[in-house]
Amino acid sequence: MILVTGSAGFIGYHVAQALLDRGESVVGVDCISPYYDPNLKLARLARLEARSGYQHHRIDLADRDAAASVFGSVRPLGVVHLAAQPGVRYSLEHPEAYVDSNLVGFLSVLEGCRATSPGHLVFASTSSAYGANATLP
Repeated sequence: MILVTGSAGFIGYHVAQALLDRGESVVGVDCISPYYDPNLKLARLARLEARSGYQHHRIDLADRDAAASVFGSVRPLGVVHLAAQPGVRYSLEHPEAYVDSNLVGFLSVLEGCRATSPGHLVFASTSSAYGANATLP
């Protein structure tokens, strides 16, 4: 069983699909935040839920108790953590959304991994790139 966070997002959806295609059981976690069109996420989620071997938990990873409950019930063999709050400009207007999603949410994933000892954790921080775009020598 592989746990994929952000499974209704563009990248998470495709990762979950690829894992299902190779015969893995997948547990998806996504809170369906409204930053990107929730209808797109719900359509992706419907396609995943129609597949054998997929189950979904609609939780916010910043909810530590909910995240711990999912990890405890699933006890994943691997975790692909893709859930994050994207958008550099949005971060300036709503910094608390970044702290909750990208820091508290990631801590919940790390604590879930510590409690259940999956064999692997793959972490991709965000779709946003931060910092200067200078070319390296």
